[in-house]
Amino acid sequence: MRNNFKILILVSVVIIAFYNLSVSSVSASTTVDIVVSGGSDASTGTSSDFSAGDIVDLGASDDIRIQSNATSWTNTGIYDENNYIEFLFSPNIPSNATIENVSFFNEFRRSGALMEAKLEIWDGSSFVDQALTTGTTNVDHTDTVDVSAYINTPSKVNNIKARFLAYRNNNADTKTSHDFIGISVTYSIPNTTFIIRNGDSVFYNGSVSLPAIGTVSVNDANNIAHIVDARSVLTVLKTIDDSSDTFAISDLQYFDSFGAFYLKCILPNNDSDLCDNWQYAVNGLTPFISIDATVLSGGETVGIYFGTSHRLVLNTTAITIVEPLNARAEKYDYENNIWNPLTGVSIGVTLPNLVDQWNPIVVSTHPVDSFGNVNIEIKNVNTYTLGIVEDFYFPSYVVTVSPVPNNSKIERYTPPIFSVENALAYLKNTQEVNGSFGADLYTDWAAIAYGAGDVSDSSRDLLLSYFNSHATISPLLTDNERYVMALLALGQNPYSFNNINYIETITKTFDGMQFGDPAFINDDIFALIPLNSAGYTASDEIIIKDIAFIISKQKVNGSWEENADLTGAAIQALNPFISIADANNAVLNAGLYLQNTQNGDGGWGSVYATSWVMQGENALGQTWAKNGHTGLNYLATAQASDGAIFSSGDTQANRIWATSYAIPAVLGKPWNKILKAVQKPVLASIMEEKINDEKVMEKIKNDKRKKETIIVQNKIVPAPKIETARIIKNAPMQSSLAANVVESENQIFKSFSKILPLIEFLFLGFLLW
Repeated sequence: MRNNFKILILVSVVIIAFYNLSVSSVSASTTVDIVVSGGSDASTGTSSDFSAGDIVDLGASDDIRIQSNATSWTNTGIYDENNYIEFLFSPNIPSNATIENVSFFNEFRRSGALMEAKLEIWDGSSFVDQALTTGTTNVDHTDTVDVSAYINTPSKVNNIKARFLAYRNNNADTKTSHDFIGISVTYSIPNTTFIIRNGDSVFYNGSVSLPAIGTVSVNDANNIAHIVDARSVLTVLKTIDDSSDTFAISDLQYFDSFGAFYLKCILPNNDSDLCDNWQYAVNGLTPFISIDATVLSGGETVGIYFGTSHRLVLNTTAITIVEPLNARAEKYDYENNIWNPLTGVSIGVTLPNLVDQWNPIVVSTHPVDSFGNVNIEIKNVNTYTLGIVEDFYFPSYVVTVSPVPNNSKIERYTPPIFSVENALAYLKNTQEVNGSFGADLYTDWAAIAYGAGDVSDSSRDLLLSYFNSHATISPLLTDNERYVMALLALGQNPYSFNNINYIETITKTFDGMQFGDPAFINDDIFALIPLNSAGYTASDEIIIKDIAFIISKQKVNGSWEENADLTGAAIQALNPFISIADANNAVLNAGLYLQNTQNGDGGWGSVYATSWVMQGENALGQTWAKNGHTGLNYLATAQASDGAIFSSGDTQANRIWATSYAIPAVLGKPWNKILKAVQKPVLASIMEEKINDEKVMEKIKNDKRKKETIIVQNKIVPAPKIETARIIKNAPMQSSLAANVVESENQIFKSFSKILPLIEFLFLGFLLW
């Protein structure tokens, strides 16, 4: 371990992987001439390989030719596909190149009896005929054939081969002799992006053209020249340095023992030297070789930054033998200057090795979870060093473990207990005689709480009776999404409940890219949740497109709209579809955001947000704590003696609403575990593609303006957009889904009364749940 560790520090320092950036610019064109590297003569029908001398003779136009083995090409008046001379090449064009032109050169000499000749060019799957001119008898003749139309990718160029075929007249024998056979390829490669930074200070962020293939001389700090590949990371960095006034390489050392350069110091403009902690990475890979040994081919993103690539975040550096230590492994994201979870590693606890300082005594190792976290218990008093095992414990962190003080009383936190039984009892006691809980908003969420709590008594029957007698379609997509969730939570089929297809009220708002209003993301998140339980899968185009839209709206810090509750909802929506591209990373980043924003009391600012976050962490199989407090502790402290969330001094509407949110969270049930699955009808599957196509066309025809529709007496009419001011008491941090909702049922009724005379129907605009 000791020698490997020294090499790592000297040659590569500590290196981090970077993420790829999109690069559209390309470098100047490069033209390479390629000669024959092998081949065979099968002009007689029997193949014989070219000799080394033949290959040399075919490599130049110098009047030194090779002659066909056939004493006479076929005289049938047509080509014999079994008789040919085959030429092989070894172009080695970069795989990321853009092919601009490919020309084939064929120089040969014929006798008078030859009538026709052609080349057959291999395009990767078959041979393509290219007619040749025959020229003058017994005189070298050259054809230049442009094959760019079908030899147009690096793979096709790199696998190119050609066959020469001919036939003669019936009166005389003929041979052919061949002087020069070659290919000229013109191509360009993408520019390479370089980002050079120290935290918030970015010294360079731009793209550069790679120089021509070759070598250059680079001087070290002692002004000694060393030959380096012209396209090495170091060489290009030096080129940037020469043209930039924002920084300068102030100390570039060379170690003869390793035959490698070491980037020791960079001097930022108007600042002091930054030394001995420079890292570099290329396209997300960790090149464990020196900066001058990594050669670029174009299109890469190179990150050069000052600092450590990985780190540990400890909740404390001093514990007693009865206290756990929480450690989180993180990796640096140079593009956004943030730290992301580092997974797939272990954290080691070590003691110094007095015999060999490079090989510490390993006390224990602890693999991290999917968020880079691990809880570590150390039972023996001592001073320990922690580090990431895979990074050779560098950097390291010192933790002191002390005994419990004598004659001291250990204060242990006894968290309150949340009673789901009392919470459900409260909901049942406030249920109205018609089965509802007041406004539809509260009734739907109470139904979901009933489903989470497996309520099967008369309270559930009464609620279903209410739903049966109040079957309506809302003009608001989010209302319909929530209502479908309520039906599924109670085990009802939303495709046919009361002979209404409520799933269609969701899918018909899909415009080819997303659901509902493109200005909002909540309606897209809450479309996924019921559709997942209604037979839609990761193979459905409507799901794939919506998930892409949702992910596109995720912020760099992992959140949606900087809100904990909406982010918790997004985790629940995306988690069943993590097989779809980027969904898994989106979920993991969202989880990290929630972990980092947890408050010291275990919650996320409100009961509403904490409930949805807890469902999100349950979907991920996680439990997060801050200062020993969890979300469950937070909710338990908010429960009143009658079982409700919030005290009796709050509005009944808020108490019903918050209690309905809390019950699934405390039970550890994300929504997809509450909603009962139903099958997607065959007709819905058949019609889905047609609906999607129609929505795309509608979106184009209407200049990308969103049109929500509702059904009124079998007629489709556009739904007006009406924003309604709404207030939640005791919920200041609610998201766009939970915030600004009417304080009480009476407030909703007042809003309805004002709007109803104007539009002759119940249009509330975009209710945000």
